[in-house]
Amino acid sequence: GRTSFKVGEPIRLELVFTAGAAGYMVETGGMDDAVERLNIHPESSVRRLPPILGRHTYSFHGDITETTNVFRVCANYWGLFDHPGTYTVSLETRRVTVKEWPPKHQWIPLATNAVTFTIEPTTSDDEQRLIAAADQSLRAALTMGMTEQIRAAEMLAFLPSDAAAIAKYRWHKELATVKGMPSNAYHLLRRGFEMTRNPAAILTAIEADLERLDQPVTWEMISNATAIALAIKYPGLRYEDLESVFADKAHPFLLEQARYVGLVTESLERRAGQSRLFSAAAVLWGMADRTPREVTRVVIDGFAQLPTDSRLHLTDIRWSVFRDASLGPTLRRTLDEVEAHNRSSIFRALIDIAPELAIGPLAADILDPSRVVTAELVAQMPSGSMSHVAAPLLAH
Repeated sequence: GRTSFKVGEPIRLELVFTAGAAGYMVETGGMDDAVERLNIHPESSVRRLPPILGRHTYSFHGDITETTNVFRVCANYWGLFDHPGTYTVSLETRRVTVKEWPPKHQWIPLATNAVTFTIEPTTSDDEQRLIAAADQSLRAALTMGMTEQIRAAEMLAFLPSDAAAIAKYRWHKELATVKGMPSNAYHLLRRGFEMTRNPAAILTAIEADLERLDQPVTWEMISNATAIALAIKYPGLRYEDLESVFADKAHPFLLEQARYVGLVTESLERRAGQSRLFSAAAVLWGMADRTPREVTRVVIDGFAQLPTDSRLHLTDIRWSVFRDASLGPTLRRTLDEVEAHNRSSIFRALIDIAPELAIGPLAADILDPSRVVTAELVAQMPSGSMSHVAAPLLAH
């Protein structure tokens, strides 16, 4: 395989697993994990990246047999190799476990052999060629399978220049709107925001989008701006334990998040139409019971104009935040628009504020043998309101 790379090119390592007896499994998916360590020598010129806590992007398991099992992973997930030189790496992996039921996930620690590679000096022309190649691969991968999409995203995610940073952000936004593109590539490019020499380049682009009044703000934009601003202002700050974060009202995370939420909230008066409504819905989605009252009011007043999926998701997750008696007719209409298996949260909200509007559709669902109605929903209805269902139900 290759032993020489330009700065930011994927440094693909091959992990080869074999077993002389049955009974072992290997995880052959996912990126780096906090329990795995990449040993790097020399390490002084490599910027270590915070590990991912759990392979939450993609994961597969397979039996280890006498046949060779090859898994490829990039060294770039563990560190930014942006200085020319020769490096030697080895991986302490936790991917093999005993196959048993129920699974105990008792990983067997294994260490790979060391491999050596060279990072070559990289010019701006080299970087532009690498960005162009990544653009082309990502565009082609939109119609391919997950493996090809991940490999294409890796071609861009690891590049550290400002130009690559802007390309990552552009693709990250585009993939959020592409159907059929697994979230793995989308999240990988978000991970790539951390793999840049100058994160301020991405933050400037995000803040420019936040200030645009003609396009809606998404919660992803607020989250990304918060995370990158923290990385710039507080290098090395870790905040995986969100419970302790929310307990500390002066935590930098909450202060930065509140700053961006405040900017979006203030801009609502200058926004119109979908830009105003969708931006308010994004804040309510992310802030939950910390949502400013004026933002909640915008969502209530415009709830009927939201797409069906948005109404469903907000009702399912944030009903207690924007609960309002005026929403009964819209919830009743939403019942007819959503798939049968998604009606429970709409029913619960409708019964909460306008149970009389739920009687007809709930009775129809009870009598429909293809629908499932929980006892919990029926119990929420006013006493006696469903008595007329008993006779036709018994007749069935």
